[in-house]
Amino acid sequence: MHSACARVKQSVFWLSLYSYIELIRRFAAMERGNLKSSEFSKTTEITNDTFRQKGFAMPVKQHPTHFKPISPATLKAFAKIPAAVASDTLSRGQTMQGGITPLSPSMKLLGQARTAECPVGDNSAIRAAIGLCETGQVIVANAQGYENTAVFGGLMTLYARERGVAGLVIDGAVRDAAEIITANLPMFARATCPRGPQKNGHGTVDGIVAVGGVSVSPGDLIIGDADGITVVPYAQIETCLAGAQEVLRKEAAILETLKNGGSLADIYGAVEVEKL
Repeated sequence: MHSACARVKQSVFWLSLYSYIELIRRFAAMERGNLKSSEFSKTTEITNDTFRQKGFAMPVKQHPTHFKPISPATLKAFAKIPAAVASDTLSRGQTMQGGITPLSPSMKLLGQARTAECPVGDNSAIRAAIGLCETGQVIVANAQGYENTAVFGGLMTLYARERGVAGLVIDGAVRDAAEIITANLPMFARATCPRGPQKNGHGTVDGIVAVGGVSVSPGDLIIGDADGITVVPYAQIETCLAGAQEVLRKEAAILETLKNGGSLADIYGAVEVEKL
């Protein structure tokens, strides 16, 4: 056993040394003009591939999670609640940054979150989360907001569909956008980029993540539409629903007033204008 551990440590040492020497060699070649900067970036990819082939990919770690599923009746009621109205009931908060947008404006998203935290340019945690996901849940992933490497694409779209994933929110980039749209998989992301990801492990699933400037916990309700994403904290799901339904009733009354010749001044009061 000790000799086996020693051999593993020795292998890791020599692989690390090889990576360092290769990095220095390529940097020197770039300085001499014998290597383009785009080719220099391949050093990390070569190193990562070497480690993976040797069996040194790191595991994705899972946090314990025990949230209860939302009842079908509650989900059905939330299907009528726009992301904007849900946000209004949450003190006009809990909305992700405007950079997190649907691949198609017609995409809508509703379901409880399963979370993933990814290193830059690696999609292992997202793949793990999809494998753990139950039908109707939403994968919410912090890919560090990195826009120059996609962490999701066409093959994973098929996998997510097979697993019954309701959709994904990724603070990072995706690719194969046309395939995702054709598959009718709701996808909200920060960017699209043709460059593919690494698969070297690391990352976590089912922990608290920060995505689009909002903290997301497993079990939180995710609402997405053309306006973007609203996150309803698990503990506030019932109060948010009641508040949102009341907002919709009030808005219906306001629309009726406007149709009958009323003005917003009648409803909200006149805006005072002071001449300069």
